[in-house]
Amino acid sequence: MPHLSSADRVAICRMILLGQADEAFARYAVGELDQIILTRRANDALRHAATRDMPLKRYFKARIARPVQKIMLTAAVITGVAVLGLCEVWPHYDPADPQTYTLASASAGLLAVCAAATGWAIAAWLTHRNARVQHTINFVANRFTNETFSRNAAAFADRLTGRRIDAALVAQLSTSADEKDVLAVQALRYFVNYFEFVSVGIICGDLDEGIIQRSLRGNLIFYTDRCLPWIRELQAQNPRTLEHLLIIRDHFRDI
Repeated sequence: MPHLSSADRVAICRMILLGQADEAFARYAVGELDQIILTRRANDALRHAATRDMPLKRYFKARIARPVQKIMLTAAVITGVAVLGLCEVWPHYDPADPQTYTLASASAGLLAVCAAATGWAIAAWLTHRNARVQHTINFVANRFTNETFSRNAAAFADRLTGRRIDAALVAQLSTSADEKDVLAVQALRYFVNYFEFVSVGIICGDLDEGIIQRSLRGNLIFYTDRCLPWIRELQAQNPRTLEHLLIIRDHFRDI
């Protein structure tokens, strides 16, 4: 295959996305292996632009709080100021001139400030991370040993499997004389409120996103999707109802 400039590769990828791949490969004499690579690159670029590019990112990514970032920023500012001070002081130090020895002490003090700020930031990050991870693990472990969760899952499956869950169905079951119908509605409310609480914990940075994703992602998406028509009807009356749940549901679906 002849050498392809960056402009040629852009032109080929553009033609691939326009459905003119064969014409592009023939025009630029692209080899079989490079055809596969360029096709993959074109598709990756399209996928990236549609799901991860900044103008659209806010629709797919939840804005999760990172409390430690403020500490990191403060430590970075302190370290930066100390380094600037060191750069200003150190050139004036002359080992042969006793009058500049105080500058050496000042430089050592600035280095100590840098080390202290860095150590403070690392210690704060480790403490926060360990506490959050331990809290999340305890929370998730409680879910798998919680009899209430299992009981509500059974009640939900017993009466709501295969049915479209909307306001009309919820109202019908709530006024039913059958106790199992009422228990199904209670289970429905339990799950949406439970996962709303989980979502708030993730967004506020109090629950570890990675651990929740790997352990409760399937449950969260399943129950949210099953209850979605009802949730949308509730949000038509109050847009803030269960808003965090839908944010995390969309966030997890795009991972």
